This record gives sequence, structure tokens and C-alpha cells, in this order.
Amino acid sequence: MAGGSGSAPTDQGEGEEEGGGKGEALMIKENLETIDQLKREYKKNYYSLDEIKEIFNIYRVPGEFEIEDDEYEIFCIILRILKKRIIDKVEKEIYFFISQKACYLNLESKSIKNKKGIIFINRDIFNISDNRCKAFTVHHEIAHYILGHKNIDNSKEIPRFESEADKLAHEWWDEFY
Repeated sequence: MAGGSGSAPTDQGEGEEEGGGKGEALMIKENLETIDQLKREYKKNYYSLDEIKEIFNIYRVPGEFEIEDDEYEIFCIILRILKKRIIDKVEKEIYFFISQKACYLNLESKSIKNKKGIIFINRDIFNISDNRCKAFTVHHEIAHYILGHKNIDNSKEIPRFESEADKLAHEWWDEFY
């Protein structure tokens, strides 16, 4: 209505100023609520780094794991990427050793320290600069256990087991990041 006293409709709500006003404030509030929801979901599904350190503090006992302080920090950061249900299972059923080779050993009917499996971690992974590669190496071995892979004599099964463990390790990383 040119020249009239009426006003043209706008996208702004009553009392809003150009450039934001209540609309921008509402958007910020909604974003903060979304962030709070994501934090709640995170806490529901993942342990904090301090909680991981507490859960796996047995590996700080001298003579048990032979891991340096900085290596332990990296080890816990790597585990923190895994969801609580995986961490709980790993903590109860897997024992970790530092060795010259990274691999998973299913103890089947035997057990060591009441654990069902052993994961050997090659100390060299702590020196890898790529964090995803560090995490992938440990997660890949954990995936073998979670997937129920048994020690195999049939070399035809190895490529399938390796592919399955690779896929699950990548999924865990992608879920977290």
C-alpha cells in the first residue's frame, strides 16, 4: 500500500528489530537446547575420559601392563570413542598386553584373570601421529572379540574376519566423530 497508513506484512514478529531481535534470540535458544540434548545423549552413550581412566586403572598397577603415563593417556582416549555397552563388555571380558604385535586371541574355554580374550597392543602404535590410525588399530582388535571371531586354523576365514573387524572399527569411529 504505497503512501497509505497500512503496513506491508513482514517475516519479523511484532516488536522485532531488523537484523535479528527476538527471532535471533529464539534461534540461539533452540541451538543451545539442541546442544544440551546432544550432551545428554553423549553422557548416556559414552563414558568421559576420567571415567575410562577409572575403569581401566588396573593397567596402571606396576608390572601389570608395562605402559608409560603418556601411552596410558592415549590408550584411554582410544577407548573413550567406544560406547558404554562396548566398554563394559571389554572391561569385563578382555585383558590387554603390550607386545611386539597387535592381535586378538580368543581364550575360548580357558581364561586368564577371568577374561575371555586377550588383546595384544604393539607399543609402536603410541608413536603413530595419525590419531585415527591409532584408534583403528585397537578398535580393530576389539571388534574381533565383539564379533565373536574365534582363533581359526582355516586361512580362508581370515580375509572375512579381517574385513568384518575393519568395518566395525570404522563404524565406531564414524559414530563418535
